[in-house]
Amino acid sequence: MQIITATTPNLPYTDEIPFWKESLEKFGYTSYQIGILPDHGNWMKNCLEKSQYMWHIHQKSDEGILWLDIDCRLLGPMSWIEEESEWYDFLCLERKECRLHKRGWWLNAGVMYFGKTLAAAALLENWAARCKDADPDHWMAEQSLLADAYYATNPKPKFRSLPLSYNCDWDDPAAEEAVIIQEKASRKYKGIVDSGIPESGEMGPITVEEAREMGTREFT
Repeated sequence: MQIITATTPNLPYTDEIPFWKESLEKFGYTSYQIGILPDHGNWMKNCLEKSQYMWHIHQKSDEGILWLDIDCRLLGPMSWIEEESEWYDFLCLERKECRLHKRGWWLNAGVMYFGKTLAAAALLENWAARCKDADPDHWMAEQSLLADAYYATNPKPKFRSLPLSYNCDWDDPAAEEAVIIQEKASRKYKGIVDSGIPESGEMGPITVEEAREMGTREFT
């Protein structure tokens, strides 16, 4: 499977790149792709670009793709994903409590696997189409639209939820056994992105050329 993530240039999210890379390489995952997405000056609008990028990569790839948010940290081998990806079109964390209360964002988009199957491709295409003209003022829009796309996709992708240990933060009960931790950089950076002001003491704005040197690739 191809491991991918993305960030936007000229934003403090680029601070996360070295830590993301280091955590993967520590466990032998040395082949990955980091994309550079357009910066719209709006955190949610930037998030909505994720689906376009993933669909673009999936079409070109000869294998399934695994998305890890740029603020994810790997704490161990991803054995469960490597095994289950052979049997499922789509893997991500299902927040059952959100689904029960009919909140649209019951699929967490921080860690996702899309197999190289027709059903997974159809889901990605559907999600990308919905995100393209989505309202960026809708909180959690990318995840709500992922759930909408899942329901609407035919043939229905064969889905299994990730264990919580594969997409949790330090406050979760599963953190002690975590394989993938979310550092929740959005809590820190959302206001900065929306205001366009880099946080004092952070790396601050970088150029596309500097981002390339950090191992990223422009998404065109």
